[in-house]
Amino acid sequence: MKRTIPALALALLGVTVAIAFGAPRRDGAIIRNTGSTNFSGYTIKIWSDGATQTLHSNRAGQPLDQPVNGRVPKAVADQLFRDLRSAKGQPTGAQACMKSASFGTTTVVEYHGWSTPDLECGGNGFVIALGSDVHKVAALLHVQGIQPHRIPMLPNEPRRPEPTGGQASASPEPAPSAS
Repeated sequence: MKRTIPALALALLGVTVAIAFGAPRRDGAIIRNTGSTNFSGYTIKIWSDGATQTLHSNRAGQPLDQPVNGRVPKAVADQLFRDLRSAKGQPTGAQACMKSASFGTTTVVEYHGWSTPDLECGGNGFVIALGSDVHKVAALLHVQGIQPHRIPMLPNEPRRPEPTGGQASASPEPAPSAS
């Protein structure tokens, strides 16, 4: 009896370890888009099983709304994580690119302490592949920037009168009259 308890405990420990190592691991990554002056950015947390959590954020990364849980097809998540694993540690071949101050955004993926270069700019094959994966995920989740709140024109605010008669002019000068 004295030998059966330790043997049983050891067997139970072995089964527990086998289950822990044999169970599929849930991998994860974070997709961040900075947004621009005209649209908010977003953060998508994505896991290898296709589960996601999305929220809009400002350029400083501060949340603008509550997280929304979603899901993408597992095949899409598998492709993203396959591309991330093959890209991690490779030379990026990233290229700097010019962007509009008002409309330019930056999109990166953070994966196990590693961050991709800006996926909105050119680069080698993995930058292009990851950019495609990320845009597919965002499209499947219908992620779009939130337009900033615009203040409507007040009803009593003066407006430039529309020209009467003649042709409309693109300049502030009146259009020449046809004589």
